[in-house]
Amino acid sequence: MSSDQIELRSIKNKIIGNPDAKVSLAIGGALARVLQCLNASHAPETRIEALHIVYSLSSGSQEALLQLLNHKAIPSLLDVFSSIDSTSPQRLRAALGRAFKAIVSNITDCCGFQSWGILPSVPRRLWREAQFALEELFQPTALDAWLPHLLDTSLYASICGAISTGVRTPTHRTAICEWRPASDRAKATTSKRGWEKSNTLIISPTTPSSLHFPTSQANQFWVVKHLLHAVFDRQSSLATVTVSLEALASICKDNPAACSYLRMETSSSSTTTDTSNHLQPFLLLLQSSSQDVRIASVHLLANYSKATLNTSLGMSGNTATYVSHLREFGIFNHPFLREGNNAQQDQHPTYSLCLTILHILVGMICAEDESLTVRTKACYVLSRFCTDDRIIAAAAVDCGGIQSLFSALVWETKLHNGKATEGEEMQEEEEEEEEEPVQILQLREVRHSY
Repeated sequence: MSSDQIELRSIKNKIIGNPDAKVSLAIGGALARVLQCLNASHAPETRIEALHIVYSLSSGSQEALLQLLNHKAIPSLLDVFSSIDSTSPQRLRAALGRAFKAIVSNITDCCGFQSWGILPSVPRRLWREAQFALEELFQPTALDAWLPHLLDTSLYASICGAISTGVRTPTHRTAICEWRPASDRAKATTSKRGWEKSNTLIISPTTPSSLHFPTSQANQFWVVKHLLHAVFDRQSSLATVTVSLEALASICKDNPAACSYLRMETSSSSTTTDTSNHLQPFLLLLQSSSQDVRIASVHLLANYSKATLNTSLGMSGNTATYVSHLREFGIFNHPFLREGNNAQQDQHPTYSLCLTILHILVGMICAEDESLTVRTKACYVLSRFCTDDRIIAAAAVDCGGIQSLFSALVWETKLHNGKATEGEEMQEEEEEEEEEPVQILQLREVRHSY
């Protein structure tokens, strides 16, 4: 064991579970030395210990995370990605993926709302640094460093995790959808003659049923294609399916083009206009025995439906405004929708898909046998599904969304009160109250947001 490895292991043991030690390391001069040990010139075991320290610091205090960004930790991790391949030690690749996913997740939470939790207050300086680092992460040169490792089984889950937590804006989604490996880009460049024009990726909110992807365009959804393969590969574990679905959910949010490609690839028909088997493979995943697979599937379907529903209605202007006020006639069933060109809109698969999603989410929230994490995620998905869409919000009320939240409130109260054992005396009001668990706080927060 080298002296560097011994020193790094000693530092790692000191900072694990010790926020004060993490801050002391971050603001001291040792952090630069730790990041230097990530260079390819060091032994794999030394680099592994340094990656463990980066992971621990990124999951610690905000000051430690800020110092990581100031010392260019993310470019250092990208350099490690560029220096490894399938022959590199598996422990090195696993440690790299773990550290990369943690730092991406934490800087993303500093830039905006947390996906599944309550966002703490973030200093302005940290917000600026995190925002800059996140934008740099989705630049072409950075994507060329870490996205190719989606094919590495040791890094697959971590790359999917970085996508599901880091992709937050339309720019990020476009960058992920348009990215292709350098070898594929080189083939496309050499095979193109001078008078031929390259196809442009469709990213505008066009009606999904009208999008037809030539082979050259479909190939640009390289990441989506590989995520889909992992979801439906019979040899994939439940954990692999879950992280793949979560990554797809982030990519398809507010992205009609990606949703249309998803629909084309999962349809058993040869044409995208045939909706007889509309996303049937994903609907079958809702019957999985895994809670994580079910909530990830319904999250993806909710984002898909939200992104394609408005574009598939064919409504605009006063018509859409008029329909949004038809609550008293029953959602999607008003006679107005069955007149003229809108004769079949109430039978559009997106409508039934919306209702299916709502019923599943309501069932998850009400089910006391579901885990607290799954019920909390279901609340968040339901909240986002109804946000800025009065029609879906009204349908959620019709499906029992309000009652399900009340049932979650009653269950939460029982869970909180059940912690006191018989014979314990009630605490005096002036005494300091016991802090609630984070999971309960998250469930309470998302219930109020809905």
